[in-house]
Amino acid sequence: MSEIFLQSPWYSDIVYVLQHLSLPPKMSKNKGRTLKIKAAKFCILNNALYWKDLGGIFLNCLIVDEAQQVISDFHRGDCGGHLFWNIIANKILRARYYWATLFLDVYKTVINCHEC
Repeated sequence: MSEIFLQSPWYSDIVYVLQHLSLPPKMSKNKGRTLKIKAAKFCILNNALYWKDLGGIFLNCLIVDEAQQVISDFHRGDCGGHLFWNIIANKILRARYYWATLFLDVYKTVINCHEC
């Protein structure tokens, strides 16, 4: 597994659960139960982390820097057009990208865009 995901605050515990099939040390039972439920939607294939959506489609998990670049591409780039935030978020999902704060990050970017 890539060190990038192990260092990420979004995915470090999830990757630990997927690799070791146990909870990280010193985690409470309540947080551990929630983490196990969350980790069930993720999988590791070819050293990449994927999230499974409701339709069973694997979405490529991105880290913070990659996520900001994807938002910029879909908002301002060739794929974009300064659209409403939920349209941009759905385009990102259809392109098979995912990260933990996708909807919030897209919303903040569109709201703070002076051209929109």
